[in-house]
Amino acid sequence: MAANEGESAVGLGLRVATASTGCLIVGELFHLEQTSLSVYTAHLVMTLFPISSFQKGVERFVGRTLGILYGLALVRLFLNVPFLYLALVMIGAMVGCYI
Repeated sequence: MAANEGESAVGLGLRVATASTGCLIVGELFHLEQTSLSVYTAHLVMTLFPISSFQKGVERFVGRTLGILYGLALVRLFLNVPFLYLALVMIGAMVGCYI
C-alpha cells in the first residue's frame, strides 16, 4: 500500500466519522427514533461514493422524500379504490426503481 493510498484512506475515514457523528448528534438533539439509521446512511453513501458523496446523499434524501409524499397521497386519495390504489403503487414502484 503506497503512502498516497494510506493518506487517502485516512482522509476518507475521518470524513465518514465526522459525518456519522454529526448525524448522530442531530438525531439525538431532535429526539429522533432509530438515529443509527442516519449514521448507517452517511457511512454507506460516503464509503460507496467517496467522490460524489454529497450528490448521492442529496439524491437519496430527495428520492425518499418524494416516495413518502407519493405514498401519503395515494393513501389519502385512493385507499377506498383498492384496484386503482394497487395499480398506482405498482406504477410508482416501477418508476422509482427505473429512475
